[in-house]
Amino acid sequence: MYRSHAVPPAVDSAPAAPNSAQPGPAAQPVLQPDNIGAHAAVKPVGADFESMVVNLRDVYRDVIQVSLVSKSTSAVSSSLNKLLSAG
Repeated sequence: MYRSHAVPPAVDSAPAAPNSAQPGPAAQPVLQPDNIGAHAAVKPVGADFESMVVNLRDVYRDVIQVSLVSKSTSAVSSSLNKLLSAG
């Protein structure tokens, strides 16, 4: 199927295990204990939080407006389809 990645045929003998296996990157811890303080900087809650709340309110208001327009358009379309099908 994939000719460039051909696999040699299996042999009756068991494959030889490598003698010296090096641990890969998954063997290392995710955070080094001496660098935890450098990565754990937390921004104080203040103006950034307030601006995020204001932005969230704006997005919520816009979503409500889009929802109302969509429902109104759907109602008009449904009524128009009923009128056209009635003749």
